[in-house]
Amino acid sequence: MPERNELREAQEALQKELGLCADRFTHECKLNQRWDLGLTAAAIVFTLLTAVTGTLEDGSLLPGKYQKILTGVFGAISVAIQSAVTKFPVQERARSYRRLRNEMYILQQDLQGLDEAKAGEDLKTIRSQYTKMLRDEVEMP
Repeated sequence: MPERNELREAQEALQKELGLCADRFTHECKLNQRWDLGLTAAAIVFTLLTAVTGTLEDGSLLPGKYQKILTGVFGAISVAIQSAVTKFPVQERARSYRRLRNEMYILQQDLQGLDEAKAGEDLKTIRSQYTKMLRDEVEMP
């Protein structure tokens, strides 16, 4: 009986740990999705502003050469945002965290449905899969 209680306690502890990790993966996924959305929207807006200010006649929006300067600034901001998207692959990270979160949910389901006859072996397998997922997170771009 003591061994059975130890297995149950280990199962409950791992279930709690998996739940906390799934919550963290969900948070990271949402954070990266928001960054991706924000950067994409900003790039679109500044690209449109560049196009609009670049096609207007000189002086129709701002006096003198200020309109060309404004067009150049909008273009530079647009390029900087697009470079940031390339340098920081937030969309790819969001996808990776979503995949890890879904795998974590599967592990939680597997943990809930352990066969009592081989619970110790199954627990080790689940813990091993969990450890691999944590390694995958570290190796994420």
